[in-house]
Amino acid sequence: MSCLFNSYDPYFKQPFGAVRAGQTVHLTLRIPEELGYVDPHLVLQKEGKYDVPVHYRMKFDGQTPHQNHFSVDVVLGDPGLYFYYFDLYTDFRRIVRGADNCGVVSWQEGESWQITVYEPDFQTPECIKGKVFYQIFPDRFCEGIENKPMPFPDRLYQADKHAEPFWQPNETGGHLNEDYFGGDLEGIRIKLPYLREMGVDYLYLNPIFEAHSNHRYNTADYLNVDPLLGTNEEFEVLCREAAKYGIGIVLKTLRGRCGLLLQLLIIRQAVVLQISKGGGHLFQIEHLSPPLIAGAFSLEPGLNVNSQIDFLTRLAGPLAGA
Repeated sequence: MSCLFNSYDPYFKQPFGAVRAGQTVHLTLRIPEELGYVDPHLVLQKEGKYDVPVHYRMKFDGQTPHQNHFSVDVVLGDPGLYFYYFDLYTDFRRIVRGADNCGVVSWQEGESWQITVYEPDFQTPECIKGKVFYQIFPDRFCEGIENKPMPFPDRLYQADKHAEPFWQPNETGGHLNEDYFGGDLEGIRIKLPYLREMGVDYLYLNPIFEAHSNHRYNTADYLNVDPLLGTNEEFEVLCREAAKYGIGIVLKTLRGRCGLLLQLLIIRQAVVLQISKGGGHLFQIEHLSPPLIAGAFSLEPGLNVNSQIDFLTRLAGPLAGA
């Protein structure tokens, strides 16, 4: 059976990728005659506590040999995440997302496709337009300093870089994420020529701050790099060396997971810009080419935003030697 729908193919979905709020999305189905009579509907639901599925009947566009074609146009007016599948309205059949992103017929619930709708006035920052981002999970990228001692007793070092990561649940069904392969900032630094040769413009680093897990999403201290990755000074060296290759660095920080630990480490003399919208604050480090984007996070209610910005600004000077 030929592909019924594929959101990656412009025949089935226009426009490709994310859409601006208020933009019309055109979706097409190609249904084999062997499926018999169908009355396909798009089933679309916005992600939200009180949002419910909305059904849009698709119009019949005509036939080609052994295939019927249907389409629908829908305007997505509100920013957010939307999920969708297709209901054939016959014999409880639906078309859901298959493993290869192609639509498959199912009599059960299945995976949906997703559409991201962004603010109508959003503009991509000029510094990242057309740029290549390379994401790095620091512990698994490259070990620049081998056989380092474990700084905390709850960490297990994997000397064999071809070993299977710990993925099995423990006796209580939990996953401790306590095995470390030793990737570090020095390993990233020594790979900069290789990354530049590949055409990388920005490195997007998964969390690097001190935390007690190999993924470091449970950040404990935003003022210090995790000791297994390196030191604050080594991070400053990495930023400086990356800039020589024309590579910017983006740090991932955690929205809503860091509690009151809201001070971000800034290691370059910089002008800190506050861009505030919906409780989120983006701090962008300027005067570094390409710029270092320190991260984004949500401030806790009651905290003084101006005092946080003042702290970050004062911290930048001493660390940069100003």
